[in-house]
Formats: sequence, C-alpha cells, structure tokens
Amino acid sequence: MYIEILLFGIFRFFSWLVCKRDNLKGYPMYTYYVAIIFQMLILPFLCILYYFNFVGAQIIFNISIGYFMSDIPQLIILKDNSLIGHHILGMTCIYLGKYIHKDLLYYPLVNTFTMELGSAFLSLPNILKLPFLYKIRTFIYTISRVFSFYNGYLCITDHRMDYNTSVFLKFIAILLFIHNVLLLFKLVKKDMKYLWK
Repeated sequence: MYIEILLFGIFRFFSWLVCKRDNLKGYPMYTYYVAIIFQMLILPFLCILYYFNFVGAQIIFNISIGYFMSDIPQLIILKDNSLIGHHILGMTCIYLGKYIHKDLLYYPLVNTFTMELGSAFLSLPNILKLPFLYKIRTFIYTISRVFSFYNGYLCITDHRMDYNTSVFLKFIAILLFIHNVLLLFKLVKKDMKYLWK
C-alpha cells in the first residue's frame, strides 16, 4: 500500500508541475485532473482487469487507498476538513473490504467503482465547461450513491458476512450515508442555478 501512496504522490507532483499555480474554486487545478484520471480511467481499467482475473481485488483496494492518502496533504494545507473526513470514511470502507469473505469482494469493488464514478461527475464539468454536465451531475451523483448504498446493504446482510465486520460496516455505512446526504443537499443548492438555464 505504501508503494501506491508513493506512486500517486509522484503523479500528483508531476500534475502540479504541469498545471503550475492554476486554481479553480479554491482548489489547485491539478487535483481535478488527478481525480478524473483516477476515477474515470485508472479505476475502471483496473476493474476490467479484475473481471478478467488479471489483477486481484487487494491491488485495486491498495491503489484506491493510495489515491485518497496522496490527497490528504493538499487538503490539510487547504484546511478542508469536510473533504478530509470524506477521504477518511472512504479509505475506511475500502480498507474494510480487504477483510471480508473472499466471495463478497465484488461488493466493495463495485461500491468503490460506482462512488468514484459518481464523484468524477462533480469534477468533470469544471474541466470540460459543458453546460449539460452541470445539469446532470447531481442526478448521476445521486444515482451512484443510491446504487452504492443498496449494494452495501446487500453486502452487510449477506449470510457469509462475519458478524463483527457486519456491525462495524453498519456503523461506517450510517456515517457515510449522513455525509453523502449533506453533500447532496449542498450540491442541489449549488446546482439549482444550472437546472433552469
């Protein structure tokens, strides 16, 4: 996992060099590019490789945690406690995926993929500047969360799930649900102006 954190740190550094000091909405521009490259290219590609048994689930979990961990120093500098909390919750969920029954690994993999793809649509309009992306991003984000929470429910209630892991996952799922509902309210409030254009 340390190698993945280091690799994403290097990737973020070179992205920062390319983007120089460009900022968008208080965040360095390179963070948007790194997020979209991970969420829309690297993670889907890894999931395809997993489907064809070329990589294991643990590699995808480690790379995902490396992506989140490498973003933490920038968030500390920006003093964005909300996003730090979001990353910690995300990393906790992904890390717990490493300890569930091997026959249930597709649940955390699908959740990681779905939630990150939904999150990508929050950054994508800022990069591409296409008006319709602002109109659909809240809808896509909501669909990704509904699907992920339903998928998480199926995972937690599966009879092969260890009881102690199930209890902890329920607690984390409740925190994640509250956090995502609050984020959704902010997003809807922010995107209302785009819906009527």
